[in-house]
Amino acid sequence: MRLIDLARLARDELVSMAEDGRLKGPNVWTALKGGGRYLAAVATGDAALEAVQRFRADVCRTCEHAKDRAVFVNGEPVIAWYCGEPFEDRGEGEPCGCLVGISVDGEPLQHAAGKAVLDSEECPRGKW
Repeated sequence: MRLIDLARLARDELVSMAEDGRLKGPNVWTALKGGGRYLAAVATGDAALEAVQRFRADVCRTCEHAKDRAVFVNGEPVIAWYCGEPFEDRGEGEPCGCLVGISVDGEPLQHAAGKAVLDSEECPRGKW
């Protein structure tokens, strides 16, 4: 999946959450700030090695805090995996709400995304 597709996924998800009241007040800013940080980091080359990304995605998939949501990108079904509920502020050591992976065609988590891709990021619970 291309970066622009992930950006669209995030945009569409944010709009949907705002429309149905799941995303309010400060959480809107948290979501926008996190998405902007991700795009800026990828643009500057802050990407972990593919094997590291895969390891992180596998850890996140089996974590008790993993949350998945069915979304659509370019009309195609995609499962987005998050560290806890998406786009919510958390305290230190708590699930962060960040996108960590995506899956297409109903398969198990296939690709690291968001936080799990960036070399400079780490799991808020210390799992990677």
